[in-house]
Amino acid sequence: YLDSLNSMQAVRNESVLGQRTTLKLELLYEAKDGDVFSESVLRDIRAFEQALRSLEGWSKLCNMSEPALQFQCSPGESFGNYVWPKRLDNFLTAGGFFRLSFDGSASERLPLDAVVAYLREGRAFPHELLFFLPMAFTEGSNSRLLRSVFGFTAPSLDDADFRRTYQDFVEKQLYKAMKEVVLFTRRPVDPSSWDKPPSMQIYFRGDLLDDYEVLEALHGDMLLAIGPLILSLILAWIKFRSGFLALSATTLLCFTVLLAYVILPVEKVSLASFLGVFMIFGLGFSSFFRMHELWRRSRLEAVEHWERLMYLHTAAGREMLPVVCTSLCYFLLLTSNLVPLREFGIFIGTSMLLAVAFALFCFVPILLLHEVHLRPCLRRMSPRLVMVLEPAHVKPNWEMLASKIMLLLRRPKPLLAGTALVVFICSVTALAVTAAQPYPELPEVFPHDHHREAGRPLLQSFRHVNPAEVAAPLTIQMCEPGRNLSSCALHWCDLQTTGSSNLTSWPSEQAAACSCYAPLGLTTMCSNITVSMTISGSRATALSEATVLPEVEAFMQTHFADADYVATSSATSRRLQSVVLEDWPTGATQVDPMTEMPQISLGFPTPRLSTSSCHETHLCYCSPKACTNPAGYRRTTSDLSLPALSTTTEDATSTSSLTSSEVVVLFGISRPAGLANLLAKTISAEFDTSFDPASPWAQRAMLRVCEELPTTLQVLTSRCWILDFRTWLYSRGQKFPVERFLDFHQTLKEFLVSYPSSASAMWFNEGNNLTDDVH
Repeated sequence: YLDSLNSMQAVRNESVLGQRTTLKLELLYEAKDGDVFSESVLRDIRAFEQALRSLEGWSKLCNMSEPALQFQCSPGESFGNYVWPKRLDNFLTAGGFFRLSFDGSASERLPLDAVVAYLREGRAFPHELLFFLPMAFTEGSNSRLLRSVFGFTAPSLDDADFRRTYQDFVEKQLYKAMKEVVLFTRRPVDPSSWDKPPSMQIYFRGDLLDDYEVLEALHGDMLLAIGPLILSLILAWIKFRSGFLALSATTLLCFTVLLAYVILPVEKVSLASFLGVFMIFGLGFSSFFRMHELWRRSRLEAVEHWERLMYLHTAAGREMLPVVCTSLCYFLLLTSNLVPLREFGIFIGTSMLLAVAFALFCFVPILLLHEVHLRPCLRRMSPRLVMVLEPAHVKPNWEMLASKIMLLLRRPKPLLAGTALVVFICSVTALAVTAAQPYPELPEVFPHDHHREAGRPLLQSFRHVNPAEVAAPLTIQMCEPGRNLSSCALHWCDLQTTGSSNLTSWPSEQAAACSCYAPLGLTTMCSNITVSMTISGSRATALSEATVLPEVEAFMQTHFADADYVATSSATSRRLQSVVLEDWPTGATQVDPMTEMPQISLGFPTPRLSTSSCHETHLCYCSPKACTNPAGYRRTTSDLSLPALSTTTEDATSTSSLTSSEVVVLFGISRPAGLANLLAKTISAEFDTSFDPASPWAQRAMLRVCEELPTTLQVLTSRCWILDFRTWLYSRGQKFPVERFLDFHQTLKEFLVSYPSSASAMWFNEGNNLTDDVH
């Protein structure tokens, strides 16, 4: 029974996705300058990941994967999916929300602080900030590192075909693509070239991909084993004084390595086993040298060949004993806890025993064949050819060297003193080098500048994760504040321009003034009103509920002056999804937390038109930035005020000086092929299909070109149609850029009716829509 328990294996459940084989690909990005949140880095990351997903093998393997987990490979688990969400609604719906799809395919990016807030607040489960960012990242700080994770999950427990397909994809497409892009990101910048390498460096890890990378390196390094093999061949040629014997011994030695690889029960050869190949080629000739020396001695002990063979095999046991004992010593490595050392020990020990066996049973017949048949045939050949193939009479002149050695031996004291001095110097050098080492380290597989070794400390800065088994929400709703929607990922509104809107938060020593809004409903008819108060801003979260709640009750008592009583429910306040306040002209955003206070009940003593109870929601923006008047709400006559904090902090503000200037700029065309084209009178270029003038960021960028160029250009006059376009929008009571839910192209056509001269600065496509413009 106990033996059966030891052999018991867990039964794998086909329906449990976690028990399927999942092959992971992990990508690390490091910004070369600045941080990974810059738009250039994020665009380069998105372009690279889109190129990966467009590989033929990637699409094939993703389609083979478990359908419920195909989100792991398309679009994958990437920070870029949240930065570039596709908008599903062109207009704000009647319910007060618009939808986004996190597939990373949009041309307009979501503000970074909104992305961070969404991932922080838990609506993106199983994704959160530390899935993509290092463990040391804190909100409000920058990061030079970013991570993406992709996975391919087998469609069933039988993953043999799936693994073979993935292995084939790695060998034929994936590794080659990853290697090329890693080398490209490390290419030095050429200041005279328009083509710039990506603004980040890439490091990658992956199942089967790491092993294949090591094997590729080893296959190339195995060519280096030809060096010791050739040197051993030359040495054997000199030792045997026969090219035939040297070539035969070298061939048998190669068979030794191959046979050891075939017969050993090792699924895959480790790095240490490859080192054994070099050792076998360098040291494996000793067995053949010993047998050749015994064959030469046998001439002195016997005359007949059979007698010589008897002598050779009798003496071989004594001569081969040191080699056999050495091989047995390598087998002691089987007791090691390290698998590579165990594999190395059994591989080199087996190879040495096979070399002894080949020397005894294969090389001895070759020696006999050489002496009986081959050498007589060689005597009939050209003397020069014989001198090369059988240099039996080529002997170096050792007499002069021997005489010098004898002279040294006649003076033993200087010889011993010199030997002791050399040994002492070597010992001191060895001790000094050992003491200089800070700590012993395991040898690295690749050099320190290789992406695997350079990326090792970066990988350790991240939390270990596996591809998610549950898909994060792909489609979410961005809601207008005050709609009381429970399925909002974030709240979103336009920023109201006020005198204090240049601040991000109220100074801690100052009371926080709030802008409050109440619904337009006829709640004055109700005898009892239940009010839900929603407060945005960091002050409400920094203060305790016991501090905020009396201020809210006092505000309610002032707002409902005829209320008989004000009672607060026993529930506690709760955090809602944050609100993103967007300054439409500049595109700047700020994310403020939103807190829902406990419900407050109010009763009225005077008779009202209805005895029913009503419910309404009040909004208060308690930061210097506030949303525009929400739809269906009115500004309250009294405002809430939250007390100052006990500690003070200084609010640092920075100002930047912007100047207005003009240069000739073409938007929406691809850049010229080279620098020489810019010096020509004509420029050959093509339309840039990715240019979208309807994007508010494109409009802001065109405006900045007209307003924020440096004074060193010495601009004298300016003429920019985008400035006229902004003025025209303001004159109509509209916003610039054109609002997200309006038709940009139709608005532009109406503008050209009033400013027809601006049409000369634009190109329109077949659909009569703007494709390019000139400033």
